[in-house]
Amino acid sequence: MIRLIAVGRLKDPNLRAGFDEYIKRLTGFTRVEVLELKNGKNPSDYIRPNDLVVALDEGGENLTSHALAELIKQHQLTKDIVFILGGPEGLDTTVLKKANLCLSLSKMTFTSQFARLLLIEQIYRAFTIIKGVKYHK
Repeated sequence: MIRLIAVGRLKDPNLRAGFDEYIKRLTGFTRVEVLELKNGKNPSDYIRPNDLVVALDEGGENLTSHALAELIKQHQLTKDIVFILGGPEGLDTTVLKKANLCLSLSKMTFTSQFARLLLIEQIYRAFTIIKGVKYHK
């Protein structure tokens, strides 16, 4: 299962529509759970002991789409893969320290809402790579 824990709500209707479309597509490959936390809530409180935790951070590691697919493929049968996204201020260092991997989507800066859309598209792309579905070019 893929779990997405995000600080704040996805308010932009266009970004929400794109996000919801990728969630819908992903359900053909895996179970997906999205948890939107109010500011001030600690994402660490929602991490389970056996989760593989991937925290998004501008200082994190850059992976190719194929490398992300390989990471998901290696762990999807034994662990829930939890992606954690902060709000406009990013994630607290205590959350980053609990992560198995800190991931950067780019060296460029994106809004937290746009980063959420980029991440879900990359997760979908990873599953199409794993399953050999024509999408990734």
